Amino acid sequence: MVLFETLSADEQEEAFARLGAKRTARRASEESYTERFLRSLCRAAEVAAGTNFAPADYKSARAELAEQSEAIEPFSRLIRRWGTWLKAKEALALSETSTAWAIEARFRHRRTATAPLLGRRARRDDAPLNGLLRRAAGPAVRARRPRLQLVVPTQA
Repeated sequence: MVLFETLSADEQEEAFARLGAKRTARRASEESYTERFLRSLCRAAEVAAGTNFAPADYKSARAELAEQSEAIEPFSRLIRRWGTWLKAKEALALSETSTAWAIEARFRHRRTATAPLLGRRARRDDAPLNGLLRRAAGPAVRARRPRLQLVVPTQA
């Protein structure tokens, strides 16, 4: 850092740009975890060349590619990575228009956004809200406990 500060402003900008270019080139040469699975999916889809890409198609494409000494990820790892076959197919479809990083971010956001729906206990107490609703509803509701009724519209 001390040497960097001794450079003029133009030299600092040039050094920073060079460091950024080297970092980008290094990252581009490395294949990320997600990219490895996307590459396997894309390669199997190319070999299968069917309209409805199914798990059996992936497995047969993997066997065919193994005969040609080309390795792709096993189906079990693919499912472990994406969770379900539908999510893997969604990632495959997204790979045509998005980067691996964007796909990973999308799935990560989805996991955090739906976390309360996955059977986890709510960390809030509904008693204060219920009390507020009873006070706001007035004396008619306090006399009896409200019941929920399902109203099904009739067809005329």
